[in-house]
Amino acid sequence: MRTYRVLFGQSGDPAGYERMRMKREALLVKGSSPGMSARIGYQLEDISRYLDGLREQRKASEDIIGHLKKERELISLQIDELRIKLSTLDTRIGKEEEICSRLERTIAHANETYEKLVESSQSLVDYVKKEYEGARSSGSSLT
Repeated sequence: MRTYRVLFGQSGDPAGYERMRMKREALLVKGSSPGMSARIGYQLEDISRYLDGLREQRKASEDIIGHLKKERELISLQIDELRIKLSTLDTRIGKEEEICSRLERTIAHANETYEKLVESSQSLVDYVKKEYEGARSSGSSLT
């Protein structure tokens, strides 16, 4: 819109552009020779063209900045989601480690108790066998 106003004046009409062109030429002619004014006119056109190019580059840069900011926001959201997921996993790992530790203690206790039970059972078998053989050798009619 700014370029349009520069070309056509503040009101946006072609007549305004023509008036501005005539004023510019009058100023150029007033203080310089015809060759110099033509050269200045070309230079002003070059400046205008370069300014338009700079504006286009700025617009492209602004578009890139907007795109990069959107991408940054998306990545930031993904990072937040991953942090939440990581925290959840850490909590689950902690609970599973507690369960595993408790199971290890239970298994160790059960093994110890089982070994004592086997030892006691063997002692009981040995005792009963000894008593049986003792009773048998003393003439009892158990057989």
